[in-house]
This record gives sequence, structure tokens and C-alpha cells, in this order.
Amino acid sequence: MKTTSITLFCLLLLTNLSFAKTIVISDLDDTVKATDIIDFNNKSSIAKTNAARKGDLQKAKSYKGLSLLLNKINGNKDAEFQYVTASNKKMYKADKWVKENGLPQGEYHQDNKLTNIAQNMAQDNKRVRKFKRDKIKALINKALAKNDQEETIELVFFGDTTQNDVEAYQDVIKDLNLKNNPKVKINVFIRDAAFKKINPIKKETVVNEGDFTYFFSAVDLVKHPYFAFIDDQTKKQINDYYDNSELLPEYLFSNMLHVIKKQTCGNRVDRKQCEAEVTQEYLVLRRQHSSHIDDSARKPKELIEEKEIDFSEMGETLPY
Repeated sequence: MKTTSITLFCLLLLTNLSFAKTIVISDLDDTVKATDIIDFNNKSSIAKTNAARKGDLQKAKSYKGLSLLLNKINGNKDAEFQYVTASNKKMYKADKWVKENGLPQGEYHQDNKLTNIAQNMAQDNKRVRKFKRDKIKALINKALAKNDQEETIELVFFGDTTQNDVEAYQDVIKDLNLKNNPKVKINVFIRDAAFKKINPIKKETVVNEGDFTYFFSAVDLVKHPYFAFIDDQTKKQINDYYDNSELLPEYLFSNMLHVIKKQTCGNRVDRKQCEAEVTQEYLVLRRQHSSHIDDSARKPKELIEEKEIDFSEMGETLPY
């Protein structure tokens, strides 16, 4: 009789539980997709970026680590995926790219406008921020309206620091008052591709600011409590990607050295000595990432003379 009562109680408890619905909202370029918008060190990247607008963006590869984690979310949770990018369909087709790179299928939201970044970069940034903010707000409002069972909705955002993802996500959370909604759980993961928060050279590869987590690579990201469901085999696979230099693209390191030298050394009197010290620390990091590459064979492009980017040569717009 006692066993029967316990069984009935457990069944009643399970009947009244509301299980979370997970909605993944993700940018593509420089978040999941190794786009290489600008090589800070080399003006030839302008030609590369222009070529990308003519079809190369469709051929860009994914970040293997984050792609793996997205697939694990898809396999372990009742998740729907919403890909929101301000890159125009003329640059590349998001649905085709996601399918070709083995990411979870979902819905795709691309902007249909092109502006001239050389003429008005600030205006273009505002347009991108507004597009992402308005599109994501509409998606979340729709999900909240359909939540008639009052289940907890888990919102998981992925973005980067190169083009307005942080600002757009902050707008959405504030405008919809999501932090004060007891039926909404929020996690925001930002690849700090512009190195605004992190400094991998100083081993600062993760920065947590409230609901926002800024990360360098999937090796750091997988340690976040949200990813506690990730199995050891997957963690090992991500570490293997890192050890084999398959986790992060070369351009990310090049840009990192440029930005962190500027941040650390600035206009110091001993700027040259400071930059030399930063470069030595950087090379230690590179050897850790590319331990199988012989130093004598590595002529890092990140050590070439730095040049300023002339945006007047950049044509229509950049991928976002």
C-alpha cells in the first residue's frame, strides 16, 4: 500500500511539472561561421572581403567547437533554432550554409538591405542593430504568446563582438523585460572576436557579466554551468580540435595580436619594447595552440607591419 501511494504521488508530481522549451537565437558571421571580415594587419584583406561578397562567404567554414555544441543542444533539449544575420542573401544563403556545415536546421532571418559602409558606417551599424533587435523581439513575443501551458522558456543567445550582437541582445532583454519574467531563463554567449573583454595572451579567456558570457573558444565555453550536460567524449573532441589547430581560424589570432598590442601599449614611451613583450607572450599562446607546427616553418602574418584599413575601398557592406 505504501509503495502504491509513493508511485501515485510521483506520477501526480510529473503530471504537474512544466518542462522548459529551449529557443536558440544565433548570429552566424564570426559567431558560428569563420567569416574573417577584416585582417587588421593586411590591406589585401580588403580584396579578400570584396571577393567574399561574390560568393566566397558561402564557402566559409564553421567554428567546429561551437558547431558541435549547438548540435549537442539540439540532441539533448527540446530546442528550436533561429538564425538571425544581417548579411544579405546576395552574400550567401544562410539555410544552404547551415545545411552544408552540419548545423541544426531551423528558421533563417536575413536582412534584405545593402548600404554603403564607406559612406556611412555609423548609420549602417544602427541599421544592423535595429534589424536584429526587431526580428528577435518578434520571435520571442511569438513564442511567449504561444506558451499557453506556461512552461519555462529557455532563451540561449549566441553572438560576437564584431557587429552589434551584444547591443541588440541587450536591447531585446531590456525592451521585453525578460530578466523579470519568471517564465524565462536567459543565457547569452558572445565570441569576443574583437577582444573587447577578453585577453587570451594574459590567459583571460572568459569574462562573465551578468547573463552575458564572453569567450575565446569552445574549450572555455564548455566549462560554463549551462553546458553541464555535455559528455566527456565531446569535451575531449573539442580539446582535440584545439590541439590540432582546428578550433580557431588563423585570422582570429592575427586580429588578437593587433588589438591587444594597441590596448596594452598604446602611446607609451616604451611602446616598441612593450609590443615586443606582448608579441613574445602571444607566441607562447600560439605554440600552445599549434604545438605540432615547427616554429622555424611558421612565419606568422600577424608579425608583418601593421597598416590602417581604408574603408573607402570596401564597397557595399560587410557580413554581419
